[in-house]
Amino acid sequence: MDNMKIVLMSQLNETQIEKAISIYIEGFYHILKLMSKDKAKLISFHKACIMKDMVYVCLYDDEAVGILALETFGKSPVKIKKEVCVEHFGKLKGSIAANQMKSAMVKPKVKDKDSAHIEFIAADPNLRGKGIGSAMIKYMRDNLNYKYLTLEVLTKNPRARRLYERLGFVKVRSYFNAGAFFAGFGIPEFMRLDCKASEPKETAHVR
Repeated sequence: MDNMKIVLMSQLNETQIEKAISIYIEGFYHILKLMSKDKAKLISFHKACIMKDMVYVCLYDDEAVGILALETFGKSPVKIKKEVCVEHFGKLKGSIAANQMKSAMVKPKVKDKDSAHIEFIAADPNLRGKGIGSAMIKYMRDNLNYKYLTLEVLTKNPRARRLYERLGFVKVRSYFNAGAFFAGFGIPEFMRLDCKASEPKETAHVR
């Protein structure tokens, strides 16, 4: 796809922000629906939690078509507050969600300033296979000056794993996660890309 641009979410208007978050909700709804099946409520919750200066959005003709959240050393792209969880999902489910999300998304994964971790990435389901995910990862690789990029992928998501391998990611380790395993998602695999060893390839137009 031509005319793609990758920008920080903080540069977008409210309509674009809401569309970008809805893409994330659609991409991870099979997991997020355990908190709530109400997509509007999930969008409202994530608007309150996402750190807009840590999240990148892929635009096509100024419409959001992809989203990528990046953790860097000492900075998380998502800030989970128990009171916000309770407000959106109720006392019991909200408390459980806060604990689970803090464990999965807030616990630091980056150990030094040379690395960054892709917390999540998603593309518009109507435009999958159009190179949106590749363009966002290539932008991180070629423009942000990190030595390593890391991410996690579940073993029950082989399509995503194949994409990451084509881009140069290699498996470092896997580990058991009871929540993911018993929900039928497989186990997480931690993958790493050596940005300096990967030759820059054609990227999306960025600003």
